[in-house]
Amino acid sequence: MEPLGEISRPANEGSVPDLAEFISERMKDSGFPDQRIQEIVLSMKEAIGNILRFSCGGGDREVQLACSLDNAGRFAITISDNGGPFNMLLEADTFLTPDDALTSGQRPSTKVMKRFIGNIEYKRSENRNVLSFIFQAPSTT
Repeated sequence: MEPLGEISRPANEGSVPDLAEFISERMKDSGFPDQRIQEIVLSMKEAIGNILRFSCGGGDREVQLACSLDNAGRFAITISDNGGPFNMLLEADTFLTPDDALTSGQRPSTKVMKRFIGNIEYKRSENRNVLSFIFQAPSTT
């Protein structure tokens, strides 16, 4: 796995442009066409919005992004946060409690992410939510 960089920002709306630009630049450097970059950045904004809304509401929280390229030519974006447990990929999230925002009828949006990303994985590790997006990188030949 070849690391392409990582960035950490406070978990608030003001950090979204920096995080989106970080992803965009790494994808440009890896040869992605503009249309694909726009699709992925839109997906990442959706994921980060869900994280801010449902996992990191208030407090001293942080969102970290890491990009890498594996030997099979797959590009990976990993988003991790130190918010409360939250798996946005599940319709009825087993980590959420009755007091959480979902009781008001709100549901995390994942339509854009699932449309544009080939493989999305979630895990809870070391008190962090870790969401990985894995998709084919453009051919370099």
